Amino acid sequence: MFIWIIMLDYLGTQFEPSFSAQFEPSFLYIVVIRVACNLACFLNMSTNASRSSNDSHSTQTRVRRSKVWEYFGQNLVEADDGFKAVCKYCEIHLSTKSGTSSLRTHISHHCHAIGEVDRKRFVATLKKPIENFVFDPQLCRQRMIIHEGIKKIRELLKHIDSSPSRIQAFNQIAMVNGLPTKCGIALDIPNRWNSTFKMVREALTYKVVLNSYAN
Repeated sequence: MFIWIIMLDYLGTQFEPSFSAQFEPSFLYIVVIRVACNLACFLNMSTNASRSSNDSHSTQTRVRRSKVWEYFGQNLVEADDGFKAVCKYCEIHLSTKSGTSSLRTHISHHCHAIGEVDRKRFVATLKKPIENFVFDPQLCRQRMIIHEGIKKIRELLKHIDSSPSRIQAFNQIAMVNGLPTKCGIALDIPNRWNSTFKMVREALTYKVVLNSYAN
């Protein structure tokens, strides 16, 4: 309805009433298309402007929980290359596109206007590095043995599961030792420790079978 009102207004201002009765359907079609396109462009521009305003507002008013924001203004300042945080002490503008690491580095090392008391108070909130680290060769050796053992178990189970005849041989040994047979071997996903745990637990259940098969 709104499109027809605009079209009639456009026709009434451009042409005489006596001449409007002589309009051909093709001419009216062209006018309707032009009005519809103009209206669509207007609505699209309004939507983009509203969306941009909402994004800017959400960027400005977002709640910031990091300790570093006690030393920077909560509201970001718009610059040519995006929004930036302003230091409360030296008023330098820093980008937050990659997180707050640059803000933390500035407060803990580079800000010349912050007092030492405030600087030390902020540094105390940061994660402290591991102190007094002592290399334990025995513990390292144990972990290497565990990883090598898991690797060998994985390779053996993968070898058995790759052929039906090997699974059949595995089940024959299991039946001799009173263990249930299996249709397939459960293998783990190396970067998922819960699946590795299940694989090792099952390997312990069939420890005798695996040793006999390997020998």
